[in-house]
Amino acid sequence: MNLPSSLTAILCVLQAIHTSVSKPPNMVVLVLDDVGYGDLTSFWNPDNEPPSTPFIDSMAEYGIKFTDFVSPSSVCTASRGSLLTARMSKRTGLTNVIFPSSIEGLPLNETTFGETFKAAGYRTAMVGKWHVGEHGPYHATGRAIPLYDNDTVIEQPVDMRNLSKQYIEVTTRWIKEGNNTRPFLLYVGLALMHAPFYILPEFVGKSSRGTHYGDALLEMDWTVENIVNTIREIGEEENTLIWVASDNGPGEILCEYGGSPGPFTAEWQRNEGGGGSGSKWSIWEGGLRLPALAYWPGTIKGGQVSDELVSIMDIYPTMASFAGVEMPGDRIYDGIDISNILLGKALYTAERVLYFQNSEYHQDERNGNIEAVRVGQYKGVYKTGGTMDCNGISGPDVYYDTPLIFNVKTDAAESSPLTEASRDYSSALAIIQQAMGNLNVTLAEGKVSTIDYTNNPCVAPCCNSLKPNCRC
Repeated sequence: MNLPSSLTAILCVLQAIHTSVSKPPNMVVLVLDDVGYGDLTSFWNPDNEPPSTPFIDSMAEYGIKFTDFVSPSSVCTASRGSLLTARMSKRTGLTNVIFPSSIEGLPLNETTFGETFKAAGYRTAMVGKWHVGEHGPYHATGRAIPLYDNDTVIEQPVDMRNLSKQYIEVTTRWIKEGNNTRPFLLYVGLALMHAPFYILPEFVGKSSRGTHYGDALLEMDWTVENIVNTIREIGEEENTLIWVASDNGPGEILCEYGGSPGPFTAEWQRNEGGGGSGSKWSIWEGGLRLPALAYWPGTIKGGQVSDELVSIMDIYPTMASFAGVEMPGDRIYDGIDISNILLGKALYTAERVLYFQNSEYHQDERNGNIEAVRVGQYKGVYKTGGTMDCNGISGPDVYYDTPLIFNVKTDAAESSPLTEASRDYSSALAIIQQAMGNLNVTLAEGKVSTIDYTNNPCVAPCCNSLKPNCRC
């Protein structure tokens, strides 16, 4: 149908006005703590048990689920720093665990996605576990232990029995206060499933697993459900990209409460590999490959399963792409925009390269060194041992000039390294060595931050009227 030119012009103006006033999408990042790949029923359920995480499973069903989603580190501080900045720990300086008495944290010259989106006009909030800095300018509002309200300690020690309810109360109130006038970015760091944990009475004995751990999974799932339902209530579900991901694989919970890293723990790792449960503190898949999904009704087609190698560092660039927000251009990023994967469009044209740092608890001079690298389906491992298994046994540290190499697409448990005489090993070794060389070049040329890891008891947060430096 041919329209008069004047009418066509009017329609174009109206369309332009509509486009200019439409609100950018909201962003929600829900980070689970120490949740292994095998903890979410939709990711690992070989015995077809009833779901332990029914709501999160439904989000995976109606969104996109990632089967090869990794973190650059298997400890909280380093992985969360990389999430916030889209940069690996070697660049941010967050290679060790930050403690309450640490005098520094995430370097102030690093830029988080919260800062970027706030500068772009978004309402921003962080609720829950921060763990990248406690003192002064390194502190963020909403830290879990002790419990803060902005900069004020309101509870110490925190009552873990009510923490999930407090997360829901604060998050729900903040979402509803916005009145939908501006887009929002919300980052929630849940306490579950980090040990120790305490369960609300209404979840005790209710899980299909019949375990304390299973009950805690139900509470975690319920917390996510309440947050998502609040977004539905205000009519913003179809304008909100929601991420659900763990920060790293399970630690002490794996041994004490029956948590599961899923299909990634092999006898070889514990024996010939030199100790370790294949989970937290290690560079094995059980500590680095995480359950993760993205959910956005009306934009992300449901039922998608992506086997692409993606990273927790990709969340920031992907959100920025969808929102049309510009990230700082004066630094090297290790995360990439994976919006096409979420939309079911073209995938990568080249093999992805990702690096994994030493995450051992003992903070020796080697901590933070790159001890594994992924190039596509191949993973080179430069060190084994040093991580205790569930029996308290730790194998000796063994370093390799030429790495052990696994094909983690066909051997996710890393049970059988490639034979050095094989053609696969030779070709994989060449690209892995090239990747390590490229990293050294970018570290020498790019913006790299450093942190003073000195601990000072005087800067530790406290709530005690008898101590003059306490911030009650």
